[in-house]
Amino acid sequence: MLPEILRFKNYKLWMRATLALWWVVVFLGVGTYYVWYVQASTGATPKPAAAAQGDAAPVKVTISNFKFDPKEVTVPVGGTVDWLDDTGRHTVKADDGSFNSGMLSAGAHFQHKFDKAGKFAYYCEYHGSPGGHDMAGTVIVK
Repeated sequence: MLPEILRFKNYKLWMRATLALWWVVVFLGVGTYYVWYVQASTGATPKPAAAAQGDAAPVKVTISNFKFDPKEVTVPVGGTVDWLDDTGRHTVKADDGSFNSGMLSAGAHFQHKFDKAGKFAYYCEYHGSPGGHDMAGTVIVK
């Protein structure tokens, strides 16, 4: 059916090249996954020290599986929220721009102290958006 000029003459070479490229893609994919989601960051911040006597302990929020857990927390005025990135690369950015963690890698912490009452929405710049869409959460300060 095909004209002579379009027929494969050395089909084994094409098969071997396809197999080699397939393995290259697999190794690059596994390597990328390891670097982005498994390997602990060398720039991870150390675990915060215990709260001083009289200060309330920070409220913990865990970042994992493309979500903040718990999604909504309540703290008193002057309270602190501690976000811990369990896996992957994420950010914690306020909708109003009042705080921004920058990029966090697995094992990194970010803390922010809330000095005034209000409702503060935040999101991950990579996996969410302002307004509570996708990977987002809220801090209520009373």
